[in-house]
Amino acid sequence: MKLLDPVRNYLFGSLRGQLIFGVALTHAVLMTIFIVDLTHRQQVMLLERQREQTLALTQSLATTSAVWLAANDVIGLQELVDAQRRYPNLVFALLTNADGRVLAHTDKGKIGLTVLDLPESPQTSILSAGRTLVDVAVPVALSGKIVGWARVGTDLGETSKLESGMAVGGAFYALAAILIGSAMAWWLGLKVTRRLYAIEHTVDAVHAGRVGERTRLGGTDEAARLAGAFDTMLDTVTARERELRDNQVELQKLNEHLEETVEKRTQELRVALEQTLRHQTELVEAKEAAEAAAKAKGEFLAVMSHELRTPLNGVLGFAELLILAGLHDEQRQYAENIASSGKHLLSVVNDILDFSSIERGRMVLDDMPINISGLLVNASRPVEKLARQKGIGFENSIDNDVPHEMMGDSRRLLQILINLLGNAVKFTSQGSVGLRVRRAAGGMIEFVIEDSGPGIAPEVQAMLFKPFTQGDSSISRRFQGTGLGLAISQRLAGLMGGAVTVTSKEGSGSVFTLRLPLRTADGTRQEQAPTPTVANSALPCGPERTVLVVEDDAVNRKLAGRMLAKLGYKAELAESGPSAIAVFAPGKFQAILMDIRMPEMDGLEVTRRIRSLESETRVPIIALTANVMPGDRERFLAAGMDEFLSKPCTIDGLAEKLSVISERTSRG
Repeated sequence: MKLLDPVRNYLFGSLRGQLIFGVALTHAVLMTIFIVDLTHRQQVMLLERQREQTLALTQSLATTSAVWLAANDVIGLQELVDAQRRYPNLVFALLTNADGRVLAHTDKGKIGLTVLDLPESPQTSILSAGRTLVDVAVPVALSGKIVGWARVGTDLGETSKLESGMAVGGAFYALAAILIGSAMAWWLGLKVTRRLYAIEHTVDAVHAGRVGERTRLGGTDEAARLAGAFDTMLDTVTARERELRDNQVELQKLNEHLEETVEKRTQELRVALEQTLRHQTELVEAKEAAEAAAKAKGEFLAVMSHELRTPLNGVLGFAELLILAGLHDEQRQYAENIASSGKHLLSVVNDILDFSSIERGRMVLDDMPINISGLLVNASRPVEKLARQKGIGFENSIDNDVPHEMMGDSRRLLQILINLLGNAVKFTSQGSVGLRVRRAAGGMIEFVIEDSGPGIAPEVQAMLFKPFTQGDSSISRRFQGTGLGLAISQRLAGLMGGAVTVTSKEGSGSVFTLRLPLRTADGTRQEQAPTPTVANSALPCGPERTVLVVEDDAVNRKLAGRMLAKLGYKAELAESGPSAIAVFAPGKFQAILMDIRMPEMDGLEVTRRIRSLESETRVPIIALTANVMPGDRERFLAAGMDEFLSKPCTIDGLAEKLSVISERTSRG
């Protein structure tokens, strides 16, 4: 291998050698590609010609043998096959009848055999067209009837020899091109590198310390321009070297000044960093305090919700029972006044809790199918009675192009509509109030509430959707309210991707428009079930139906028992979680009303214990609680409860939940 070192050093150790090697290699690659491509093209052409000749030969044999095949003249057919031997590239020729039996063959030993690989359909077929054999089969037809097959096979023969000769000749020409290219590369390399050697000599001289040495080559070619640029560079380097020595002293002075400046700035940054860390600590403490305050606020609201709704449940529940007890007119009026005052207090509590939930970003919206017709019925029911009492008209309508079902949060949408309709009826003393549902541009759905009330001044309209404000200072005295209704409606609409707008003119009524991007619900059209009432409850009832009431508050426990009795149910009362578990047995109760906030053991834990005691039969459990904070419903369902009923509850509301679970149980 050491003998090859001089050649390797010459080829790869110098520019001239690399130029020669590169040109030779390029020639070799290009000529090889050319020869291979030319040979391949020639082979394809020769193979195509061989295929055409074989096809013509087979078709000729089929044409001349048709009559003899029809006559089954074996001798004549054999003479025809033997006549094909004059073709130099013939491998075999044969004639068969329609069933594939060989009647004539160039190899007479195969006469009488059956050919199995004939084409399935009677048409000319090339069975093989490879590099060594072309095999063609042609059906023989006489008067439109297939009487047999002609089949001929040929090989390339002389064609392969011709290809080999072309390959050898191509290789010779490729070698000649490589040698000629290498010689030209050697001549060009010699011409180029002669001037480069002069530049190399100058570099060695400068490196040895003779900085005044220059190449000074004449000419205008690239090497001469390179040499001139190199001389210019040397002049520049020499000048810069002098400047560098002159600037070293100034640089030393600047360095000393920089060190002083850095020390000063470091001290300033250290002080600023300490201040930043103190500020960051204060921010973290403030954040933790704010989070603790938010948590405390949430817990306070949950407790206040429970503490306010629990007595309200007793007040409103027993007031409802009094109204249903057949009192005379004056007593009934007293009971209705109690219920009305309790409902007003409940609306105030609900407004405050909803506004707080929205402000804290804790409001969670559902995305469920909404029956638009049922929604309007439920929204209109609370205000129709007040409209009749005031002697004003009330109507609602749905445009024909509004889908029957849409997707959204039906509970919050109903809350907005009831608030807007309640305000319209409340402030309208004569005329009418109308609710219309229609499509709008951009895929929006509009709920339009129009009234013939006194109208709203422009300066007052700007304040309508601000919390704790009302149209004028006398409104709260005449109609009561927190001033949160429109603010909550606007913010709920915003959470749904829409808005509430108002158009009004003093003396001409008002139009409130709720615009929401509701999308059409998928699936089949469903009718919304009517809200059950005491009179028409679909819930089957009887003495065998027993409901367990788990409630720590004695008043609410007694109220639930009386309501169940009104619905025709037997109630068994438990004052705590442990007592409920003690009386529970699988199959004993058809439903359980479960309070959530109880001492000793809360309703969620009681539910888990009951679920662990069940075998095959699962008793429906309805959460009966004053907890109405966001996420409560999901938490109750996750613990194993089936339905959710918030306090204060009505007989109709209780009947509805019992009807739902009864229907669910009957479906299995």
